[in-house]
Amino acid sequence: MNIRDFADFIKVRQTLMAVLTGVIAYAKASNLNIDPLVFMLVTASLFLTVAGSTGFNMLFDMDIDSIMSRTKHRPLPSGRMTQFQALSLSTATVLLGLLLAALVKLWVLLFGVLGFLIFSFLYTKVMKRRTPWSVIVCGSAGAMPVLGGWAAATGKPSVEAVLLGALVVLWSYLHIWTAATYYSDDYRRAGVPMLPVVMGERAGVTASSVVLLLVLADAFLLHFYHVYSAPSIAVLTVMASVIMAVLLRGLASSEYKRSSYVAWKLATAYIALAFLLLFF
Repeated sequence: MNIRDFADFIKVRQTLMAVLTGVIAYAKASNLNIDPLVFMLVTASLFLTVAGSTGFNMLFDMDIDSIMSRTKHRPLPSGRMTQFQALSLSTATVLLGLLLAALVKLWVLLFGVLGFLIFSFLYTKVMKRRTPWSVIVCGSAGAMPVLGGWAAATGKPSVEAVLLGALVVLWSYLHIWTAATYYSDDYRRAGVPMLPVVMGERAGVTASSVVLLLVLADAFLLHFYHVYSAPSIAVLTVMASVIMAVLLRGLASSEYKRSSYVAWKLATAYIALAFLLLFF
């Protein structure tokens, strides 16, 4: 096992995206009055906790990953990492991450523990193979870095923090359902009951369209609470309209996979932009 294998094992880009949401939430809640020590502790705790949680997800999903064409080359199914290495690394990183979280504030520790348990166990181990609605639970884990980052600055959650966390949750549904629609054949082969597999690809695109409206509605609520400026909301509305146009075109033309792929990629850019626009 090398550094590249470890990076693949923790899905480093996905992990860094989660860390980014938490760090930006901390910076926003503190009005950019950043304590360097707290900033470093929050960043490190988020990275380690998310990385370890992802590691447990990879360990529990190893059998599925070995079947799906897009995941069979990951470190565990390809044999580049042993199950013992995966368990040891995941356990160590989660525990260290939670220890650092406890040094910041109790709320930060609580949200770290919740994120770990929801994603690694409730979603991956309990629900993923049983119901297409498991993503509802999975998405809720995405709010935890935001809630933890915000609490690190303010000492407690707030309405603004919950709404910002909800933005990530709702976006997660969009991200997962567009990806699952594009890779529906893979999920069907692996026996994972994702919504597009159980209800059809058209249902996947339809659900993605509905969720996109909820994402935008949540952004407007954040504007109402003075988290987003009017120009930022305008930019997010334009980008959401572009994604919606892609999805509606897919529904009209029955090109479900193609529209889902484009929307999936645009949605990734959308969430990054949504957090950067918090400062404009």
